[in-house]
Parts: sequence; structure tokens; C-alpha cells
Amino acid sequence: MTEEEIRAELAEVNAAIRAIRNGAQEYSMMNRSVRKADYSILLKERKDLEHQLASVTGTSLSFGGWVGR
Repeated sequence: MTEEEIRAELAEVNAAIRAIRNGAQEYSMMNRSVRKADYSILLKERKDLEHQLASVTGTSLSFGGWVGR
């Protein structure tokens, strides 16, 4: 995927994550129920897309932390 495609998909995943955080995981209308993607799957997809974007743009994702904590 191109950088532009990755950014577009990442924006969609982030929008879906925000929707779930705002209570839009599942809804019912006219005796039908609709359930959106699982939150944990979206988080994994976002991480994967961020790594793809870092690879395409030549940047790195690194997170600092304390060893043993």
C-alpha cells in the first residue's frame, strides 16, 4: 500500500475506535442488530497500520519504558 492508502485506512480505523469508545459498538433497529468490529481487533489493526506507515515513510515507532515495570 502507498503512504496515502495507509493513512486513509488508519483514519477509518481510528474513526471506528472513536465510535466504539462513544458507545457505538452495537445497535438495533427494526428488529435487526448490527455489531461493529471488535475493539481489540481494531487496536491490533491500528498498530499494524502504524508499523506499515513507519516502514513506508522511513520513520520508526519506539516507545520508552522502564525495564521491569
